[in-house]
Amino acid sequence: MHAHHGWWRRFGAALGTVLAALLPAALASAQYAYPTHAAQPAAPFYTASRADYSQYAEPPVVLASCTTPMNDCAAPVCHGQCGGGCADCACACCPDMSGWYISISGGLQHRETVREIGDPTTFLEFGPGFSANAALGYRFDMFRLEAEYSFMNNEIDFAGSGGLSSNATGNINIRALMFNVYHDIEIGDWSWKPYVGAGVGIYQSEINSLYPDFFTTLGAPFENVPVGTTSDMPFAYQFRVGASRMIGERTEFYAGYRYFHGTELTFASQPFSNFAPTFSPNGAVTHNIEFGLRIKF
Repeated sequence: MHAHHGWWRRFGAALGTVLAALLPAALASAQYAYPTHAAQPAAPFYTASRADYSQYAEPPVVLASCTTPMNDCAAPVCHGQCGGGCADCACACCPDMSGWYISISGGLQHRETVREIGDPTTFLEFGPGFSANAALGYRFDMFRLEAEYSFMNNEIDFAGSGGLSSNATGNINIRALMFNVYHDIEIGDWSWKPYVGAGVGIYQSEINSLYPDFFTTLGAPFENVPVGTTSDMPFAYQFRVGASRMIGERTEFYAGYRYFHGTELTFASQPFSNFAPTFSPNGAVTHNIEFGLRIKF
């Protein structure tokens, strides 16, 4: 297998782009995340009326057992409640996260081997890859709807066709437009909130500079002719599971697993057209570990 220097360069560039987009919004949100104790009202306990919390989207429910100083969002109990339900101590610091948000994420992914439909001797094997995603969503109650754009990239490690196989150079991209629905699950006062989700959409694949070593053995028209071609845009679906945690007044950090499955692809350009009308691999299946931020606006 060849070294994955190109993969690391692309991953580093994508990671830098994601961080550059995330950090300003996260830092701005964190300024307002949890007021310090010194900034709190002098009243020692939760004794105020609902009107005192008019600055918040939803007035808190004060229980008789509550002993946290009024509006002391820095208190450990409030940190634990925020993002996991606030009823126990009426944390006024807990924001209402309903409404529109943006989400940016990235991570590592593994793509399964693809094979030509009807000819398993024609195949591509991949090295580890990366993904980068951006989404616009709307949250209502414990559900979220999203429109998402995804980019995934893998180095091509090994290729085979017509009984020949060898190491290969090049890489392959996936671009997907997906429409997702999620359910967030509250578990008591746990600060992490699990989620499950599913989505459907379309995707497209792009082969960049694919050159198996056996192209040289075959000679013309394959020798010294790397493959560069783009597929059609078939159907795709995906599933997600993970957990989120509030890290600011308007910002959530999340981590999770994503399964992506794209249906049969069709490529119709050279050099495939030299020996067959099309090249039709059996789709794309990737397994992703993702990390990201959701920012309400």
